[in-house]
Amino acid sequence: MLMSLQQARISAKIAFFMLFIFAPLLNIFRFDLTLGHFIILGQAWTIRIDSILYGGGDSIDVAIKIFSRVLLPGFAFVAISALLIWKFGVFTVVGFVRIFLWWSWLMI
Repeated sequence: MLMSLQQARISAKIAFFMLFIFAPLLNIFRFDLTLGHFIILGQAWTIRIDSILYGGGDSIDVAIKIFSRVLLPGFAFVAISALLIWKFGVFTVVGFVRIFLWWSWLMI
């Protein structure tokens, strides 16, 4: 039996709320204040330039690490966000629910 649009919206809201609640508990995505960096899927997300700071590398290594671990993900986030805003017009929780419902509508 297919869900109605209202049921799909309620399901999407509940799923997003549960993800919001359980993401830090399950180490999916959180910011650790004591370590000072993000934890994504249980792995520490740092720039890892400590060895370079203590004489273990040169400026090219620093540039590559900063580009690959800071700038590239940042640009990807901005590009994907801009695409979603252009396609759906909103960049809020409601926009994400609308995107989810649009994709789920395509799957039916």
